[in-house]
Amino acid sequence: MEKNKDKEKKETEKESNDMEKAGEKSKEKDEQNDNESKNRIKENLSIEMPSTLPASPNPPPSPAPTPKTPRIRDEFGSIMRVDIEDLDLILTQARDRATRMKQQYEQMLQYFGENLNSTPSDTEFWAGLASFVNSFTAVQREILKERRERREREERKERMGRKERDEQNEKKSERAKKESEKQRLKERLLGWGSKGDDGGEEGKRGGKATTPEKEGVPKTEAENLTALQGSEKRGEGEMMEVMDVMEVTKMTKMTKMTEMTKMTDKKAREKEMKTEKEMNMDMKMEEKQRSKVEATEEEEEEEKEEETMRKPFFKREQSKRDRAKGHNGEEWIDESSIAKLSSLSLSTIQSMFAHDQNITSNKSSNNNRNRNDDDDDDNGDDDSMYRMSNSGYSPPSTLSSASMTAAAAAVEARKLAEAKKRSSQKLAKLMLDSLAARVNLRKEGGREG
Repeated sequence: MEKNKDKEKKETEKESNDMEKAGEKSKEKDEQNDNESKNRIKENLSIEMPSTLPASPNPPPSPAPTPKTPRIRDEFGSIMRVDIEDLDLILTQARDRATRMKQQYEQMLQYFGENLNSTPSDTEFWAGLASFVNSFTAVQREILKERRERREREERKERMGRKERDEQNEKKSERAKKESEKQRLKERLLGWGSKGDDGGEEGKRGGKATTPEKEGVPKTEAENLTALQGSEKRGEGEMMEVMDVMEVTKMTKMTKMTEMTKMTDKKAREKEMKTEKEMNMDMKMEEKQRSKVEATEEEEEEEKEEETMRKPFFKREQSKRDRAKGHNGEEWIDESSIAKLSSLSLSTIQSMFAHDQNITSNKSSNNNRNRNDDDDDDNGDDDSMYRMSNSGYSPPSTLSSASMTAAAAAVEARKLAEAKKRSSQKLAKLMLDSLAARVNLRKEGGREG
């Protein structure tokens, strides 16, 4: 146990010694790094920024001649032409900024040396350098921005000047054209053209001609000939003028006609739009009326069904002694009972429509009981079944084919008649409603017009 303890102590001592040695080595490295950074800062601060770069011992070969306006990239990466004045300004501002930064670093060093007896660390140095670079790029951006704005302003002025010049030239040309057309029309309407045309002024007026006298022709005849020639030419000129005026009037008429056709097309389009709107309104009104009619019909049918359900099956509205008799003395069944029979089952129809002679033979014995039962109970179904059972009548299991077919045919005929009546009523109502709606719409349109 003691040996193990000794071994553990030795191992812990070794580990502690190793840790101390590593810590001392790291401290030495940190001190070296600090000293190197201090020396670097001092060297950088001691260097003054030269106004011009020193000539290199091995000068590079002479490059191609650069243009007067060099190119640089702005903050957006686009190549821009830079004036030499702008480059000089950028360089001078950068130099001023560098000298200012140097002074600030010297002040910082002095402050740390006096107060803390230490120099700024690497982080402070790099932070200061980053701020310097950022400020330099910001200045450069501002310069480039100002220059771009100035150039855009100049370009805009040039563009506006060009536009104004073009507009003015167009206006001048239009004015000149209009004036020339006016002058030409005036000349055509008032005068006879220029002096050099149509045989001269003397020929137009029929005055004396300046032509010499022809050989073998008297003087008066020569004058008459010249006058005739002048009058002929004058007539041709008049015809030309008249034709020109006719063309002008024709053109004006054509333009007026085109304008009128445009207006008529516009009015026709407006009318079509109105008619479409009216048709849409008619359709909507018809649909509304249809829905109303259907709703009312459904409600009426429901009410009728409720009423039929409330009433008893064979409710007698008059007394049985006043009921009409058939040709065999049998009682006829009314229309409402036929409609109800259409919804009954076969067994009930067989029991109700048993055309057997037992019914006719037992009618007379049941009359007195029927008269008394009418006042007591209104339920016809139970009452009739009660009468049949008391009179010794048992309903047959089957009916004759003739009676069954007659009842079914009567029911179907009644149903068809009712359906036809309803459909005809619906159609008539819809047509009347649509006509009334159209009449109202036309009246409203007439009032608005």
